[in-house]
Amino acid sequence: MTSSNLQCCFNACANAALDAVTRKCHFHRNRSKCAVTDCWNQVYARGRCVGHGGRKPCAFAGCQAKARCGLFCTRHSTKSQVKQTCEVLGCGRSAHAKGMCLRHGRTRVCRVDGCETLARKGGHCWSHGKQLQQPTVDAALSDFADDDDDADLVDALMPLWAAESAKASLDTSILDLLIQLGPVVSV
Repeated sequence: MTSSNLQCCFNACANAALDAVTRKCHFHRNRSKCAVTDCWNQVYARGRCVGHGGRKPCAFAGCQAKARCGLFCTRHSTKSQVKQTCEVLGCGRSAHAKGMCLRHGRTRVCRVDGCETLARKGGHCWSHGKQLQQPTVDAALSDFADDDDDADLVDALMPLWAAESAKASLDTSILDLLIQLGPVVSV
């Protein structure tokens, strides 16, 4: 019998064994077998699989489950009880605020009128929060106009800004004309 015909010695592993001596596949080649005779499970801790003492049982009286969170299983640990479920009967979702899930509590809705999206930061949903972070040019100018000392400066700069925007439209008209004329060949 060749090693390619041998199956890996570990339970539920259908991979081919690398050699006939260890009878381990490529995945299990560096893993140990349980110390209990005729047990072909992988070692979890202290040379034993989970079923033979590799993981301690739950410390809660009468519970046969394996310990996961310290001394207790997930059913009896205090960490698993921190996550509360929604108070509405029949709802098994996690409670977020006021003992209810987002669907039943709906306490954090976006502040923008007509928006029913869940508020994420600062009382606004993600999209409205982004819009509020990017100030517009009008908002920046209104900040200047509110101050009487700066109002004269804004009035003086307004014609310059208008002239710059006129130059931009003039430049695009020249570009359009050049595109219409096509390539110029020099001799």
